[in-house]
Amino acid sequence: ADRLAQKTLAYEVTKLVHGEQTANSVRKVSEVLFGSSNYDELTADDFDQLKRDLTVVTLDATSPLELADVLVDAGLAGSKSEARRFVESKAIYINGEQLPGDATTLDRSKAIQGHLILRRGKNAQVVLEV
Repeated sequence: ADRLAQKTLAYEVTKLVHGEQTANSVRKVSEVLFGSSNYDELTADDFDQLKRDLTVVTLDATSPLELADVLVDAGLAGSKSEARRFVESKAIYINGEQLPGDATTLDRSKAIQGHLILRRGKNAQVVLEV
């Protein structure tokens, strides 16, 4: 059990300050983002919690989701060329799944509860509302 004491303390403090439901949601979100839990397990309440902690980008529901544009709009890349380099180096993940180096668009069908979690590298993450 990695860092069991720290995780237990964090859970108990969150429970005391924000209540058990919020503590459970925070624990679940943390396990998904940083552990081994499946993104498909996230509920609407979990996404509400995520949106309090991560940048949220609302995407146009009708236009194609060009990956380079989305990365720039989300603040995960400074330019389209930088965005393409991140994709080519396989540093981009959608809902925890690494995108292939030749990916050019985002697949709306991968949305969970109307959201995609876009990650660059280890720690830079945003919630996309699709």
